[in-house]
Amino acid sequence: MSSSVKRRYFGCFILYLVNNVLICSTANITSDEDRLYEVLFKNYNPATRPVNNASDTVNVRITVSLIQIKDMDETNQVLRTHMWLHQHWKDESLNWNPDHYNGLEEIYVPSDTIWLPDVMLYNSADDSKSGKMQGNVIINSNGMVVWPQSLQLHSSCAMNIRNFPFDVQSCFLKFASWTHNGLKVNLSIYYGKIEDLSEYFFSNTEWNLDEFKAKINRLDYACCPDFYVDFTVTMIIRRRPLYYFYTIICPCLWLTVLNLLVFLLPAESGDKVSLGVTVFLAFSVFMLVISEKVPVSSQSVPLIGTYLTVTMGMTSLSLFMTVFILNLHHVTPHRQGVPRWLRFLSHDVLSRILCLKPRAKPFVRLYTNEAGADIETQIADDNRTKNDIATLLNMLAGRQYADEHQQKITDEWRFVALVFDRLLFWIFLIGNALISVIILCILRD
Repeated sequence: MSSSVKRRYFGCFILYLVNNVLICSTANITSDEDRLYEVLFKNYNPATRPVNNASDTVNVRITVSLIQIKDMDETNQVLRTHMWLHQHWKDESLNWNPDHYNGLEEIYVPSDTIWLPDVMLYNSADDSKSGKMQGNVIINSNGMVVWPQSLQLHSSCAMNIRNFPFDVQSCFLKFASWTHNGLKVNLSIYYGKIEDLSEYFFSNTEWNLDEFKAKINRLDYACCPDFYVDFTVTMIIRRRPLYYFYTIICPCLWLTVLNLLVFLLPAESGDKVSLGVTVFLAFSVFMLVISEKVPVSSQSVPLIGTYLTVTMGMTSLSLFMTVFILNLHHVTPHRQGVPRWLRFLSHDVLSRILCLKPRAKPFVRLYTNEAGADIETQIADDNRTKNDIATLLNMLAGRQYADEHQQKITDEWRFVALVFDRLLFWIFLIGNALISVIILCILRD
């Protein structure tokens, strides 16, 4: 055999040895986890608590982090959140010596292969299995197990919408073991505090998180020595009122100001009632629009709803007052004069307070010089006597006096209507301002 052939065979032999070494080394790495898995779960029962003594307690340490407030359903009183829940406990059956497995200190296994604490959300408003990511659990060589979960939670939250849209809600999430008491499974807060994950928190466009805290509650019953433990998370959230301020409160204020123009519009225009009805219809349409934005609840009525109802009542009352003023203004010719008490109240008292003065309108004579000339011509043609002329002039003077008297009565009633028109304007202005300030201040506080 030639030397070149020998070198070729020798090179193939070297490649074969290197390949086997690489395969064996890879097989050894995989076999460490495989051997450990087979050893740990050979006689493992995930249905029983991971303790050697039945009287021992499994201590589960919990930490929870709020990632996002997704939505708040005011009608159904359901809070939807995204949270990270980590549970830590020790499984006495799952420990090993890392030196026997090439320094392998932790493994990742599916969560359904080991015992898991049956910690559930007690005030859940949805299926207990929905929104839960099982994932893997992390098992350490000393038996410590970490179960990280990403949860989409739907929890019940009793809401008080009285101060909508400046309301603050306090919601809680109660986690506890569904079947075990505190002697079997005990809950505690991991390191005594909630982990700060504010950098991962996604802010909500409608709600602002004011406070997020957790505590352990222990419930003892007189009937039995067992006690029960729950892990309660309390969230205090505040509604962002900017959107509702511009879409509900501001239009209400503008419609209220527009309603005051009813008392400033002259009665001669004939549009006072039309303006009042238009404003009232605008309020009605506006109520239908905002009814979809205001939370629906029969337990407490929002103050903003009370404000709208009172404002619509004021608008209705202004329509009645407008009709009353128009009746005073358009007085009939056979109407009696203004009573003395009303004349004193309107002409002497209210007119001075409101800085109003009666209009000095000269009376326009109904009988002109042309009419007098016609009468003189008629008298000359009929050759009437001086007595007939005097009688006719007295009759004209009497008719002139009667017309002037009726015009004076009409002017007095119109001035009374003007005085009460301005008086009602200031009354409604002050009333609407007080109602708006009081209700909005109560809402803001």
